[in-house]
Amino acid sequence: MKKLLTLIGIAIALGLAWYLLSPLLLDEVVDEAFPTSTNEANEMVIDTPEHQMTQADIDAMTEEEKAKMEQKILEEMADEPDKVMNESLPDQVIDTTPEPLKNDPGLIKSGNFVDADNVHKGSGTASIYGWGEGSELLRLEDFMVTNGPDLRVYLTKEANPTKEQVKNGLEIAKLKGNIGNQNYELPFEVRPEDYKAVVIYCKPFNVIFSTATLQ
Repeated sequence: MKKLLTLIGIAIALGLAWYLLSPLLLDEVVDEAFPTSTNEANEMVIDTPEHQMTQADIDAMTEEEKAKMEQKILEEMADEPDKVMNESLPDQVIDTTPEPLKNDPGLIKSGNFVDADNVHKGSGTASIYGWGEGSELLRLEDFMVTNGPDLRVYLTKEANPTKEQVKNGLEIAKLKGNIGNQNYELPFEVRPEDYKAVVIYCKPFNVIFSTATLQ
C-alpha cells in the first residue's frame, strides 16, 4: 500500500512539474501575414485620451456596452468645440466628361433633417443639385447635428431606414463638420432618383444620428 501511495505521489508530482515547466520548454509559433489593408490592420477608430479602440474591439462589445461607451464619448465631446462649416454652393461641379456643364444648378431632391431620438439630434436641409447627366452634388444647409465619433454621410434607398439598411446604403464621405453648410460631390454612377434619404450615421457604434427624407 505504501509503495502504491508513493507511486501515485510521484505521478502527481511529475504531472504538476510538467504542467508548470512545459510552457518554458515548448514553443508557441505565430505566423501572421503583414496586413495589406486598413481593415486587416484593425485601423483605430476611436482615438481620445481615454479611448483607444479598434473596430474589432467595438464589434466584440454587447449592445449595452456600446450604448454606455457611446454615451460616455458623447458627454466628452459635448465639451469639445463644434466643427463649423460655411461652404457656398459652387457655380458648377467640375466633371471629367467632355461636354460643358450647365451654369445654373437644378434642384433634384430635398428634405429636412429630423432627430433620431432624444440624444441624437439633427436639423437643416439636405438637397441634391444637378448640372447635367452624371454631375450631382449633395448640399447640407443650415445644418446641425449632435457631434459624435466618426460620423459619416450616407444615402439610402429607404425613406426612413433602419440601422441595418443604412449599413447597406451608399457611404458618401466622412462628415466634414457637425454644424454649417457643406458640399459633397456624388460619385458619377449615382442615380439620385434611386435614393430616398440622407443619413448622418456613426459607423463604429452603428447609430443613426439624423435622417433627411428626400422628396
